[in-house]
Amino acid sequence: QTVAQLHQLETAITDFKRKFKSIKKSDFKHFIELYPIRQWIEADLEILKSILGPQFIERDSILSIEKSKLLAIEKSALELLSPLEGQILIPQLKQLRFRPIAELLQSYPEYAARLSERLEKPSNPLVISGGDVMVDTDKYSSFTKSLIHVVRNCLDHGIEGYDQRSKAGKPELASISCEITNSRNEIHIVLADDGQGIDLSTIKTSAISKGLIDSSYSEHMDEEAVLELLFVEEFSTKQSVNELSGRGMGLYSVKKELDHLGGRVKVLTQAGKGTEFHFYLPYNERTSLPEISGSAFMNMLLETIKRFFYQNLGMSSSGGSESCFIAKDELWLNTYTVFIGLKGALWGKVILSADEELGKTILNSFSMSAIDLNETNEREYIEDVLGECLNTVLGNLLKRFHDLQELIIIEPPTALFSKSACLKYSQADLRICDMDFDSGRLSISYVRDRTG
Repeated sequence: QTVAQLHQLETAITDFKRKFKSIKKSDFKHFIELYPIRQWIEADLEILKSILGPQFIERDSILSIEKSKLLAIEKSALELLSPLEGQILIPQLKQLRFRPIAELLQSYPEYAARLSERLEKPSNPLVISGGDVMVDTDKYSSFTKSLIHVVRNCLDHGIEGYDQRSKAGKPELASISCEITNSRNEIHIVLADDGQGIDLSTIKTSAISKGLIDSSYSEHMDEEAVLELLFVEEFSTKQSVNELSGRGMGLYSVKKELDHLGGRVKVLTQAGKGTEFHFYLPYNERTSLPEISGSAFMNMLLETIKRFFYQNLGMSSSGGSESCFIAKDELWLNTYTVFIGLKGALWGKVILSADEELGKTILNSFSMSAIDLNETNEREYIEDVLGECLNTVLGNLLKRFHDLQELIIIEPPTALFSKSACLKYSQADLRICDMDFDSGRLSISYVRDRTG
């Protein structure tokens, strides 16, 4: 029963949003409390349990393990293994969580059958072909769930009624299909129907009436541009809203999830023949840990540090070009030094070392109020702030590596205070870059174990 209730709630939310120019959190909280969502779900769960039983998946040959425990094992492997050792084990651990992408669509044939009966549009069973490729369900789940809107549109908009199909000489039973193929770098999903096709003029008229385009512009639009309007928020060709469609949120949500994956969509339609939705999803069949070159990492590290110091401290350096990292076998430290270890897909240490004047300037920039400092606690404060700066820089940097975030462990910062000290690395690649600020000097170093 939950689906029908949620459609009514979706309509109510749309109406609620349109009544207010700005919505307070308290207003929406009061509104949403009027709908017993938890009760809807619990009632449906009881129906499922009564039919399937509380333990409806039992197979002697399958050992179930909680996802959280698999993630804990992966994290331990990242922490304990060098990149060379992890090349074999970590990808295999990750693949234990993978499932065929077709499994994420397995509820759609039953849904399509019930909807076609409800709309009185008899159709052949929806058959899903292909889809054996193993994927990370966390990555693709939201998108595959959104495809319910496409299936619904095929039946509600695309498939004609019995009389119209009969006059067109079409089979009594309509057809909806889902075909999944994959290449090395891409998953291709095609959802197709043999309905009436999409009327481009109807799309233009509706878009003009909603103020999305003007009539003069519509005259010069090609077919692809017109069909892209289907994915615009609140766009619909229906003049009235029912519990199935008309709000213009369905295909918009599909496109939103697709954009999140970095995918693309192409719609092909032919009057009287039907419509095909082609979805192309990025796919990386990872059999080993990704390789990150030291130079690429260091250049991005330097760029991120520059941005951090400028945006948070208003400080610009007069040095530090992207080619300034110099290979050495020893590192002379400034007064305040912090270093953070990286493990997993990257294995090494990032070292940030500031002279006394710059350390005090950084502390003053981050102090929220006056601090009663003596020589001892001033040093501790500077070390803490410098460590947090480096921690934030690395967090921001790893976000730029997208799929690598979960494959890299950032260790807690370690601080070192010394008026004169030197670190030597004979079995590692040490790269150093010095940066000069108006208030002092900063050096950034990256140490990479040659065995990793």
